[in-house]
Amino acid sequence: MADSAKNVAATVETAAGGLAAGSHSSARARHLDVDRRNADWYIDKAIQVLVFIGGISAIIFIIGIFVFVTKEGFGFVLG
Repeated sequence: MADSAKNVAATVETAAGGLAAGSHSSARARHLDVDRRNADWYIDKAIQVLVFIGGISAIIFIIGIFVFVTKEGFGFVLG
């Protein structure tokens, strides 16, 4: 009976990431693995920046086209 209680305690400790017994080093190591930035993170950020720059440039081009057409239209109407 004592062996099964030890197995259950070991299983609970493993499932809790070692926090049941108070071993903070294994939880800290696991936390660092989750927070580590890998190539996928950098690729995702680069694509986010490219999409953002593309969106802003599209807005600027549309505003430029609107200003150009308005300016030319006023020149035609008033001239």
